[in-house]
Amino acid sequence: MPDGAFFMKNISKALILTIGYGHGHISAAEALAQGFLREGVRVRVEDLCAEDKSGVYALSKWYYQLCVRRAPWLWAMSYAQTETANWRSFVNWPIVRRVTFRFRDILLSWRPDIIVCTYPLFAYMADYLRERGECSIPCAVVVTDSLEISKPWIKSQAQYFFVPDEFSYSLLRGRYGIAKDNLFVSGFPVRKQFLKLQEKSVPSLSDLHIVYGVYTGARVARRQLLGILRKFTSARVTVIAGVHFDSLNNFFSGSDFSARLQLLQTTDNMAGLLSAAHIYIGKTGAATMFECYASGVPMIVNFALPGQEQGNLELLLLDRCGYWAGNGEDLSEIIADLISNGAKKWSDMRRNMLARSSRVQGALFVVQKLDDII
Repeated sequence: MPDGAFFMKNISKALILTIGYGHGHISAAEALAQGFLREGVRVRVEDLCAEDKSGVYALSKWYYQLCVRRAPWLWAMSYAQTETANWRSFVNWPIVRRVTFRFRDILLSWRPDIIVCTYPLFAYMADYLRERGECSIPCAVVVTDSLEISKPWIKSQAQYFFVPDEFSYSLLRGRYGIAKDNLFVSGFPVRKQFLKLQEKSVPSLSDLHIVYGVYTGARVARRQLLGILRKFTSARVTVIAGVHFDSLNNFFSGSDFSARLQLLQTTDNMAGLLSAAHIYIGKTGAATMFECYASGVPMIVNFALPGQEQGNLELLLLDRCGYWAGNGEDLSEIIADLISNGAKKWSDMRRNMLARSSRVQGALFVVQKLDDII
C-alpha cells in the first residue's frame, strides 16, 4: 500500500471513464486514478469510445481539433446546440449502444464499487443500464469546466456531481435546483506531479522564462513570439507548437533568437516546464489553467474556445490570476506591466493562485468524499 494510505471504508475498486476530447477529461481521470491508488483502491481507467471501429469517434475527435485549431466559430455553434440536445437519447444510437454494452461487460466482469465519469455521456450510459436492471453501482460526474457548464453535464441521473469552484456550485444550484447532498465543490483534479510546489525567482528583464502554447495559428504565434523576443532580450521562451511545429521551426531556425527559443511539438513534462516558468501564454483549457494554479504561474490568455473555456477564463479573471489578451493586445506590453516595479503584479497573481489551493485538490476531495457517502 502506498505511503500515507489508509484502508477506505466503502470503496475497494473504482472505474473511471474518460474520453480523448482535449486534455482536461484525460488529465482529470489520471489525477483521480492517482488519488484512488494513493488510498489503496484498485483503479481501472477506460476510454470506452477509443476502441470504436466505425470511425465515428475518430471523426468526432478530428472535428473537435479542427474547431480548436481552425474554426472556433464552428465550435461555438456546436456547443450552443448541446443545451437543447437530448443526451439521454444518444444511448439509443447504434454506435453509442455498442459502447454502452462494452461498459456493461466491464461492470459485470470487474465489479467496481463506484463509477466516476469525467465526460457526461458515460453517466447517461449508466442511466440506461440502470433502467434495464444491469447496473446498481453509484455514479459520480466530475465536471471539468467552470462557470460555463453545459446542461448535459448535470441532467443525467448520476448520484453525485463535483464542480471545480464555488461560483459554478451557486450557478448550478440556482439554475437547476440540484440538491446540496448531490453537488459538491471539489476543485479540479490536478495530477500529483503539479502539486510539488517549488520556489521561483522573481521575473525581471534579466531573468524571464515563458511557456507559450500555440492555439492561435502560426502567423499570430510568429508575430507574438517575435515581439516578446525582441523586447525582452534575455527572455527564454519554450513553445509547445503542436501542429504548427514545422512552420515555426522553419521560421525561427538559424535566427538570432534560436538560442533563447525552445520549440517542442508536444510534451509529457508540462509539470517540469511550469516549475521553471514565470508566465504561461495560451488558452484556458481547464487542465492547463489549474495546472498553472498549482504551479503558481500567472497566465496571459490569448485564446479561449467559445463555450466552456470562456467560463474558465471568467474564473481566472475573478480570481485575479491572469490577463485576457484575446483582443489583439500587445503581449509584450502586458508582460512588461507584470514584471515592472519588482514584478509586483506578477507576485500578486502568483500569491492569489497559491492562496486558492482548494482549486487544485479535486482528486483528494472526490476520493475521500465518495468513500464517505456511498
